[in-house]
Amino acid sequence: MEINAYCFSIEDNRAYIIEENGHALLVDAPSAELTDIIMERGLILDYIFLTHEHCDHLWGLNSLRKAFGAKVIAESAASAAIVSPKTNRASLHHIYIAMRYGAEATRDCTPDRRLACERADIEFDKRLCLEWQGHRLDFIPTPGHSAGSAMLFIDKKQLFAGDTMLKGQQVFTMFESGSSGDYNEMTLPFLRSLPGDTAVYPGHGEGFSMNEFEPREK
Repeated sequence: MEINAYCFSIEDNRAYIIEENGHALLVDAPSAELTDIIMERGLILDYIFLTHEHCDHLWGLNSLRKAFGAKVIAESAASAAIVSPKTNRASLHHIYIAMRYGAEATRDCTPDRRLACERADIEFDKRLCLEWQGHRLDFIPTPGHSAGSAMLFIDKKQLFAGDTMLKGQQVFTMFESGSSGDYNEMTLPFLRSLPGDTAVYPGHGEGFSMNEFEPREK
């Protein structure tokens, strides 16, 4: 299995293309550029997994769906939220970018303030397990950063964590559907159960291992 990370915009949004036997699984869709990347690699895109519902992880989703017909997998709250620029935060993203990075960054980082996506093809609100190209895929709800946050655990070795785990940072729970209570009650026990050698692939920034991360109450 081959895992390749792709970075986009000033926010360092991360997408991960996981390849096996000419097939691919994509984690998050922050740019339509991924469509050309996957085509150039000649891959069959089977699934797109969304780690959560925020627009900076969705900018390329409509393009990818149209090009490949891949099945989208998302936690049920995330699936419900991606359909509207209000609930996926596209209508507000330029304000967040301007406050954090300066007004000049807003055009590049907010491609479409009206972004709306169809619901996921596969929704879950409890742990979902699938087999893919000889690998076990566990999709695990991990609310806190948002109501629809979830992680993908492959073969109980590689963890794709979205914005719930970022290197050197505590989880941010202050967006509308975020909840420190849900994080402490539901997500933190899972994180504390993980082996230290688990490889973590975050939604922004460089990857790390669980040995480098201290799960804390929010």
